[in-house]
Amino acid sequence: MPTKHYTYGGSTAGRTMNCPAWRLLSKRVPRPTEGAEVSNIFADDGTLKHNCMERLMTEDIEYSDLLGDTYKDQVVTQEMIDDVLVPTWEAYEKFADEHNFITDLAEYEVFIDEEIGGTADILAFNDDTVFIGDFKFGFNLVHPEENPQGLFYAMCGREMDSLKEVFKGRENVCIFIAQPQYAEQGDEIIQVWFTTTERLNDFMDDYLTAIENENVELPIAGEHCKYCPAMVVCPIKTGAARQALMLDPKSEDAATLSKALGMANEVIEWAKAVQVFAHEQASQGLKLEGYKLVDKRATRKWSDEKAVLDMVRKARKIKLEEATDIKLKSAPQLEKLFKKKDLDFSKYDAYIEAVSSGTTLVKADDKRPEALCLQALIATVNSNS
Repeated sequence: MPTKHYTYGGSTAGRTMNCPAWRLLSKRVPRPTEGAEVSNIFADDGTLKHNCMERLMTEDIEYSDLLGDTYKDQVVTQEMIDDVLVPTWEAYEKFADEHNFITDLAEYEVFIDEEIGGTADILAFNDDTVFIGDFKFGFNLVHPEENPQGLFYAMCGREMDSLKEVFKGRENVCIFIAQPQYAEQGDEIIQVWFTTTERLNDFMDDYLTAIENENVELPIAGEHCKYCPAMVVCPIKTGAARQALMLDPKSEDAATLSKALGMANEVIEWAKAVQVFAHEQASQGLKLEGYKLVDKRATRKWSDEKAVLDMVRKARKIKLEEATDIKLKSAPQLEKLFKKKDLDFSKYDAYIEAVSSGTTLVKADDKRPEALCLQALIATVNSNS
């Protein structure tokens, strides 16, 4: 995994282009002292899986060699290997074979200078295309098309003397993302987007212009605000919180309600960031008036399930089926198992139904089709009858 920290990196490329002020604003926020960072189990889990993929790319090992690998409190289990690592690696190997990779490099550091750079999960190439790959193990789907992180790594790689020959004569660039969550949606694990080196020229111009236009007084809010370390002090977020207090949330006026909803989304993000930041500071010893740190409710759990199962098997008057639960896997999970064993899953299609759990309110530019509002339809029918 990368150890060098660049001022301007790949994971923040989209935020930098959309809100150049974020980096200077974030300097106003105290960060955890070294060694005092609050662990994030989701981030740690992702790091562990990245480490496993790096081992598979760079070492001659079997899947079983990964069992028991750790990162902080996260451990590689057989379930993780079967459900995540194996399908992701197999999808990557298939993709590399289909595109005739000449060379593929894992965790490859690319940079323009001491401030601008980062580490690409995969940098590969064939006869006419340079590939920039990224492993994503989170639940939020990330799309490769116009992906700022992928374009950033391609941009940096092209500027390196050591990669001049790689980019020379190759006019095509492919950004691809290997993400197991795509499979849960019924799509291929690897999603791709092809573009050209000409697109890198435009991206580089836009990116460098954004850096040159850093202005702490001109932040810009948007989807890129998620996970921004400057959110707790951002004047847009704090201003939205003040304005929200002056609105009537129960107004039935559509314009007022739409405005309130937009503010609510801004304020919710800001409030969550404040809570995380406050907990982070309290964990380092900062005393907050009216608040204190307490231990979360303790839950009883087995420290060694295998040993307990062995004891249950030997116990009198207790049957194994009485002490264990058997649950049918979900349709996508079962289909994955059938594919792994090269079995026909189509006969189960008749028993599958796609049922929405309800509706959710999103912005109008969301790509999903608008849902039919049954209550409004019923009211219309009743009023016309």
